[in-house]
Amino acid sequence: MSQYQYICFVGLDGSGKTLISKALSRDLHPSIWTSEPSRIPIKSTYSDHDKLISYLYDRLIHMDDIAVMLKNNHVVSDRCFVCNLAYQHTTPDLMNKQPSNLIFPNYIIFLDTDPTLCQARIKRRGNEVVPTIEYLNNIRQNYINILKDIYIRYNIRVIMLNTTNLRPHEILITIKEQLETLINVTD
Repeated sequence: MSQYQYICFVGLDGSGKTLISKALSRDLHPSIWTSEPSRIPIKSTYSDHDKLISYLYDRLIHMDDIAVMLKNNHVVSDRCFVCNLAYQHTTPDLMNKQPSNLIFPNYIIFLDTDPTLCQARIKRRGNEVVPTIEYLNNIRQNYINILKDIYIRYNIRVIMLNTTNLRPHEILITIKEQLETLINVTD
């Protein structure tokens, strides 16, 4: 196993992925924070098919970047291929359409947050289309099913954390406790 780890945060929009992944990256030395999409802007006006193509092309570029980052750093990412699988209402062959240079994370951290809370956070942002609770529930269930499958098929460590009643610092502490025996995480 490489000295450096690739850690990916996944969850519903509004679950706190960006906040918590950035906080973990600050505490994990040495590390680099990144996110998907990394370079290619994904326009809300794109069709679902065009969004998928854009994400996959961005991932192709991003995987080369991550390979370089992992030579000297842990990489903490806000989103990864799992998000496409959940949000694009995965078809069985979508894994086969991932870039050939796909790097699997060593750890996937699923911030399992109540869809109602996520929807309220998205509303507060004020600059996004607000999804329905039904849609968010479907995406949440997609995540759960996909993460179980990924764990079984690829033996990727998955941390599923119910974050609904936790404050950000409590979420970070819980994640660090689960990772500390595996990775050198500092306070």
